[in-house]
Amino acid sequence: DIIFPSFTSVAEAHDWYTLERSNLMTATRAAANAGLHEEAWRLAATLHHIYRILGPIDDWRVTTEFGLRAARRTGSRSAEAELLESMATVCVKTHKLADGARYFDMCLEARRETGDRLGEAATLNGLGQLNLRRRNLTDAERLFNECLAIARELDDDLWQAVARGNLGVTAYQLLDNTTAIEFALRNLEYHETVGNLLGQGDSLHALARSYRELGHTSKALDAIKKAIEIARKNQNSTWEAYWLIEYGHIERATGRVFDSLTSYQRATVLHRQHGDLSREAQALDGAGLAYRNLERPKDSADFHRLAVSIYRETRDLWLLGVSLSNLAAAVELLGDAEKARQFREESLISIATFDDPRAQALRRQVRDELGTSDA
Repeated sequence: DIIFPSFTSVAEAHDWYTLERSNLMTATRAAANAGLHEEAWRLAATLHHIYRILGPIDDWRVTTEFGLRAARRTGSRSAEAELLESMATVCVKTHKLADGARYFDMCLEARRETGDRLGEAATLNGLGQLNLRRRNLTDAERLFNECLAIARELDDDLWQAVARGNLGVTAYQLLDNTTAIEFALRNLEYHETVGNLLGQGDSLHALARSYRELGHTSKALDAIKKAIEIARKNQNSTWEAYWLIEYGHIERATGRVFDSLTSYQRATVLHRQHGDLSREAQALDGAGLAYRNLERPKDSADFHRLAVSIYRETRDLWLLGVSLSNLAAAVELLGDAEKARQFREESLISIATFDDPRAQALRRQVRDELGTSDA
């Protein structure tokens, strides 16, 4: 007889997963290699939902590769779609966006072929997130609205909230913080009602960064503290790592610069453990800004260089441009005007294809620093 584990708390389930993590990946591989294709793809599909929350990315990718091969051998298009979406999400997480788009397109075809409307909504949402990474914000907004329309058609409250949350993220990227806050407040109320902790934390994080940008630092601090409390109470270092970056930004904005370094350092360590290079770089870049606040330009430049190195590796042109601009400011404080000029010129090249409001603002800033016209 098979005895399935049962848990009395989230912490107990988390501890079990931590202990058995490598065995779960090995079991998926063993099932696939033994020709137990149904078991292999189902295990991989189940783990996909765990990896999205707990990681790590390397385990996620390997398990999904075995699961996708197994799903295809069953001939089930529904099974294949589940694993295609998992593979696409891994690609987005690791900034392999061309591969991610290819997997999402195949997934969307399979969802529509099988008439899976809710699955179609999920895939449209994933494509929207991919376009957020590409900073194709108009396309992202369209895709999230298509997801929202299907969720409304199906009367699915959760997916309506997911789509609203991502429309809020898009509004934030478009410098429309008022709209972003409206979406986040509505979602926070919903997620609190249904007890969705990840949704609560994401909504609080969204509120925190928009409040910070609008200068409402006390509201921002209150929101991000609540988000991190949720992560720590649930022993979820993936959530904690991401939200700590915003905590660091708010600490800097409120003059608690030394505290921000602690937040950025922990975020860096956790993201490195999870294999999330892009967010590791965001934490490093934040530390560079903190050292500049502390008038330690050499340390600032060192951290920005680390971030730039990662963004070159991941080919994230937008964040590379942001980080190069930050690095230029640090080396200028060190007295190297020529190097600062080179970094600013490279920053302009990196962000040249982006025309959204944040990109336009950064372009004006860098050109002003170079003493060139915005024309």
